[in-house]
Amino acid sequence: MPRTAYMESDLESFRQQWQQEILQQRQQKQVLKEDNVSIITNKIQDASNLGNSTLIPVIEESNLSKNDGSISFLINSFCNMTFDLLPLNPTKKIHISKLPNELLICILKQLILAGDVNSLENGFALVCKKFFLLSRDSSIWHLLCERIYNVDNHKELVKMCVNTHGNDWRRMYIERPRVRLDGVYISKCKYLRPGLAENTWIQPTHLVTYYRYLRFFSDGSCITLLTTKEPIQVVKNFDKIVSILKISEKSKNFMIGYWKFMNNDDISSENQVIIRANDNGLPKFTFHLKFDLKSTSIGKFNKLSWIEYYSVNNLTTEKTELLLKNESNYYFSKVKSQLTNLWFITTSITFANLIRNECTTTQPPKVQFSPINFEQFLKQLPFHLTRSPGQNAY
Repeated sequence: MPRTAYMESDLESFRQQWQQEILQQRQQKQVLKEDNVSIITNKIQDASNLGNSTLIPVIEESNLSKNDGSISFLINSFCNMTFDLLPLNPTKKIHISKLPNELLICILKQLILAGDVNSLENGFALVCKKFFLLSRDSSIWHLLCERIYNVDNHKELVKMCVNTHGNDWRRMYIERPRVRLDGVYISKCKYLRPGLAENTWIQPTHLVTYYRYLRFFSDGSCITLLTTKEPIQVVKNFDKIVSILKISEKSKNFMIGYWKFMNNDDISSENQVIIRANDNGLPKFTFHLKFDLKSTSIGKFNKLSWIEYYSVNNLTTEKTELLLKNESNYYFSKVKSQLTNLWFITTSITFANLIRNECTTTQPPKVQFSPINFEQFLKQLPFHLTRSPGQNAY
């Protein structure tokens, strides 16, 4: 047999062996893919039976085909994982570990209703993997979107979430324009005023600087303050509920009102913030402020541009336009809370009642914080939850 015939037979056998190996690899990948999809489908069905609480991340089948190695391993690890809370000190017990996930989600909803979203994302979710998955529960972000966005019909809100934000309520909260509640909008205004001249050779001119402060709250109320004091002297007072009441009694040009946000799906259209406020010094008039909410390169939804400013006489219903010549736009300044964290206050009250009732309570009590009894409320806490830097909360 010639030498070329031996080479052709060897090549043919090598080709057949190589084809068999490729076929086996493809079959193994297909089997692994079907197993992963079946596992996810079963977990999704189990989660849907429990209600809105979805602790298992949903991964599409198309994503599995792109990342069969790492993604499938991550999914299997989540599916087979038992989320247990271990104490920092083995001799101590963790009362929170006795609570079911449904009750923990109810507590997180109370935290959202108190207006402290930052503690949910940057506090509670960073404790452990279980708390992280609980903080991503869709029902929590659904409740938050209902309170923030001004939609009369709930079906319209659901339609916006499905069509625009992929049925992800947290994504809707992050992407959709909204009024920021975690700080103060500040406007720095300047104008020139002629001074008193002692002689004809000198004509003095004064540069007058004043500030407008605007703070929004989750209950629909807002506070606006006009003063010549700089932000370093004023902003801290907005962060304390008791101090706000003191300012309203002593300061002038201080108005309390209600705000409403009108959002449009068209990007080119304006997202208007409408405010109706009253000044105690001018009880006969109601002031109407209208702004356009915008984003800048520094942050999202941190600019309020003036659209209209007028007053209405409550007796004659006469409308008077107020000049915006000396007014400037508002820019957002985030304020770090100096009060005790609302998360620790809510959990301390809830867990204290649960301990007294030997964990028989199925629904956490509704804790409401009012400016009048807030200081007394802090003093009446059954215990204090504190932690040192670098330590876990439990």
